[in-house]
Amino acid sequence: MTAIANTRGKGFAVEFQCPKCEAWLGKSAWLQRAKLLGFYGTAGMALLAYLKPEMQGMAIVIAIFCAITLMVSHLLDQLQIREKPPEPEAIEVNHKFASGAVDSGANK
Repeated sequence: MTAIANTRGKGFAVEFQCPKCEAWLGKSAWLQRAKLLGFYGTAGMALLAYLKPEMQGMAIVIAIFCAITLMVSHLLDQLQIREKPPEPEAIEVNHKFASGAVDSGANK
């Protein structure tokens, strides 16, 4: 984590640049929100079911749906490549053209 120097974005939509391959990586903001909603919904409904026995049936059903949302969003929330690093061949070609090392054939 200390090698990461470049970041962009705010909050859940933050992206960072890999120090080795220079690709921009990030996670889906809406999946992270769904994960938080699932966790706190499950915890809140479990607490409600414990404290209010008359609402126990409804709270357990909602807690189960929140737990399913939490598990599914956790499985889907992986690092994704937002911007690919430049191709090594493309960099070499750009350096050749910039330095004038490539003969276009027009001088013959």
